[in-house]
Amino acid sequence: RRGKGDVTIHTLKGQLVHSLFDKMLEGETDIAAAYDTALPGYIVPLASVTDDFFDDQAFRADVLRHMAALRQYVDQNPHLLQNTQLELKRYSATIGIQGRIDAIFREGNRIDILELKTGKQIRFEDHAQLFIYRLLMSDQVRRWQRTEGQEVEITSRLLSSTDGSHAPMKLM
Repeated sequence: RRGKGDVTIHTLKGQLVHSLFDKMLEGETDIAAAYDTALPGYIVPLASVTDDFFDDQAFRADVLRHMAALRQYVDQNPHLLQNTQLELKRYSATIGIQGRIDAIFREGNRIDILELKTGKQIRFEDHAQLFIYRLLMSDQVRRWQRTEGQEVEITSRLLSSTDGSHAPMKLM
């Protein structure tokens, strides 16, 4: 049985893709070089979950395939490179939950919450996670509305690094 915090090759790949996506949104253009720089930080955890059959070149190619899909998405949405907050930690004492939002983009009176997913497909529970992130942002949004005297529109979407597809939050 796997518990929270278990390290697998898939979770490590996801962490690395998230880290490189953050670098991309911070303006990094040479993702292959960023991979080479980041990889030493993952060597010990990788060694703990791999065996003699681990193919480091295939792992690298898979991570860079994810990054190519994300690069295409960012190129199609250049506003993502501006007014961005990454890995935003939020806690709500009112509802007793906390979370770390992958990225928030603010443009005028619009806030866009982006949650990156590195698995094979976007799942129903991913939409629930996005809904919780919207709840976590509600206090901040109310403060902005009071301070700026205008309504704030919140959009939220899931982004798949597998193929660059994205989906707005759906409540079922």
